[in-house]
Amino acid sequence: MKAIGHPIRLRILEVLEREAEAGVSHLVEQVGTSQPLVSQQLARMRLEGVLGSERRGTRVIYFVAMPAVLGVLDCIRKLKPQVQTTTQGRRS
Repeated sequence: MKAIGHPIRLRILEVLEREAEAGVSHLVEQVGTSQPLVSQQLARMRLEGVLGSERRGTRVIYFVAMPAVLGVLDCIRKLKPQVQTTTQGRRS
């Protein structure tokens, strides 16, 4: 869970879920953060086995190597509205 427990990592996974594979520059554009930060998060997920990568010429293409992570991502999406509602209820 720690390997995907960061907001940027979750956004990267959402892009890869939608598009199956992507290069760093595309992920930077889609995630909306800096290239070094995206690269750091990609490296972490690759080390944990969540992502795989393939070199194509000068580009490195990333893909989800652990399909079970997409199930976890779906669970997070389902829980997110409940968590926000609970949190907002405590602030009232």
